[in-house]
Amino acid sequence: MKSQKTRFETELRQNYNEDMSNILVRFKWFRKRLFYRWIIKKWFKNCNDILDVGAGNGEFVRIAKRLGKNCIGIDINNSRAENPLIKHMDFRDVNFQVDGVFSMMLLEHVDCFEFMEKMSNVCKKRLVTVTYYPVRSFWQSPDHTRPYLPITLKRLYKAYGFKPIFARRISYTTVMAVGDKIY
Repeated sequence: MKSQKTRFETELRQNYNEDMSNILVRFKWFRKRLFYRWIIKKWFKNCNDILDVGAGNGEFVRIAKRLGKNCIGIDINNSRAENPLIKHMDFRDVNFQVDGVFSMMLLEHVDCFEFMEKMSNVCKKRLVTVTYYPVRSFWQSPDHTRPYLPITLKRLYKAYGFKPIFARRISYTTVMAVGDKIY
């Protein structure tokens, strides 16, 4: 009798843990979608054409399109090739201009000077960058090149022809910067 009860309790505990894991994953994606909607409505209000650099699964592009924006996503990752919203392309190969550019969790993986140089040619109005703040966990990923402080992003924006209008740490591990193109 004791072993049946223990087996039952173990199964209940396992089901509970799986359910909680699913709920947390769903909550994470829900929160991310809200964040994307906020960015599009607040920071890309006056931009019709938006480029999502490092588009990942295309969630930002989907939300932007639902909100009436003409949004294109690019990602260098081959596994995104089957997603019709995402073009398999390196940011260095972009040869068109858009009103706004969005990049999330990309800058810490690439040469920031090369990225900013290219974006200064591609972006006509607004650049929004979300990247990592220097915390210990940052260095656990071997492809991270450097973390960023808000002041660092402001200086980068100014150096490449953008007027920083927002640069803050928005969570424990994340920094966001927004800049307008100076003509």
